[in-house]
Amino acid sequence: MKKIGLLFLTAILIITVSCSKSDGDTGILEFKGLKAFQETSHKSSEKSARAAFADGPQTHKMHTADMKFDIAEIWVSQDMVEDNIKDNLTWHLIGRNKGIKSCEDYSFSASKLPVGEYKSIKMVFRNRIIRIAVYADNFSKSVEMNSSLDEESEGDDSFITEYFCPNGSFILSGGMIKLMSTGEKISGFTIRSGEKTILSWKLGGPDSKITDCSFDWVDTNGNGQWEWDSDEITNDHCSVEMPMFSFIVEE
Repeated sequence: MKKIGLLFLTAILIITVSCSKSDGDTGILEFKGLKAFQETSHKSSEKSARAAFADGPQTHKMHTADMKFDIAEIWVSQDMVEDNIKDNLTWHLIGRNKGIKSCEDYSFSASKLPVGEYKSIKMVFRNRIIRIAVYADNFSKSVEMNSSLDEESEGDDSFITEYFCPNGSFILSGGMIKLMSTGEKISGFTIRSGEKTILSWKLGGPDSKITDCSFDWVDTNGNGQWEWDSDEITNDHCSVEMPMFSFIVEE
């Protein structure tokens, strides 16, 4: 009887130790940015156009070659983001940053992330961006166009929080999470004990090209430099469906 009791106690101890070890298992998540767009083998057939009148503003056909963002923080969660809820999810910090830079220049690594299925990403941006635009008829010429994520200012230090999950992309507005688009999403990823998962982030879709989208830049004073308070961007058009961001998971 004592022998049976001892075996039973030993079994309980083994299960307890096993569960404790499982609860503490962690893996590695590497978050990295990728080059914005694929190179094209030829320049666009579009030509920069001038206004019909000599004293009118110059209008140039442009393509976006890259964009720079100021990401303050990146978090991930095993919870699912949903529309019209408060952000009471459990988040794990992946990295912090200060300074504006291209997607491909971002790299973070979380070495002790709890194992499990992760469904959501939270990205906290500072409200400033720089669009790197090239002339449609000369890709070697570029212009930096400073602006903001809310498109209402030249850029500032206020924060804009965006979320991505299998349901789409969301934004934090008025203390509530609101759906922005069902087309921008991430399928989720798995963190396994002692293993590395790579999450890549890029501007546009996985196979987007520079020439997929174009716009007209109205250079009001004709000085060849972008001026946020006087110049305009018009006729913004994409020939294919173009998400703002896309994510690629390597497990």
